[in-house]
Amino acid sequence: MALVFKRDAGARNGERGWSIEETAYDPRFAAKIESVFALGNGYMGIRAATEERYAHETRGFYVAGLFDAFPGEVTELANLPDWLTLELEIDGERFTCESGTM
Repeated sequence: MALVFKRDAGARNGERGWSIEETAYDPRFAAKIESVFALGNGYMGIRAATEERYAHETRGFYVAGLFDAFPGEVTELANLPDWLTLELEIDGERFTCESGTM
């Protein structure tokens, strides 16, 4: 896995800054990278994923307190629709901002 952690001693306000970088893509570690780069604010969170879709990735968007429960199964956070790669079709034709009109 090509994951680099960097610390910057010269950050503003006397605090030490840091950054995390993925220097090379390796599909064997996609799930770990998606977890490391996940983003949330305590109310909602999104699992990191590439802009392109890959068969092995696990996309996820979650809202705190919103659960998915079925009788006889474990209650878990509901995985909401992926809003990062939304594709819109109108009358069976893919709509894009580059070529579509409304």
